[in-house]
Amino acid sequence: MIQKNQSECLVLLRYNESLDKRLLILINLDCENFNEASWKRQDADIKETILFDLITGAQIKTRKVDDQCVMRLTPGAILALTPDLV
Repeated sequence: MIQKNQSECLVLLRYNESLDKRLLILINLDCENFNEASWKRQDADIKETILFDLITGAQIKTRKVDDQCVMRLTPGAILALTPDLV
């Protein structure tokens, strides 16, 4: 878990060392309110600000704030984000 704020969001990093691939899982545990997920860019080792959601296929833009990435999540949202074009 690499989340950096006290919101109701989880940020999990999955790293496949043999393929050098990273996957961010963002979950808003609050099913009634928007919340911000936040993580340090260096913890994820993902430099791109445009990521791809493996669940919906959507292109997602993260916001950079100093050394962190921030994303506002809708109530109950779950995203599986990769920097690799799918």
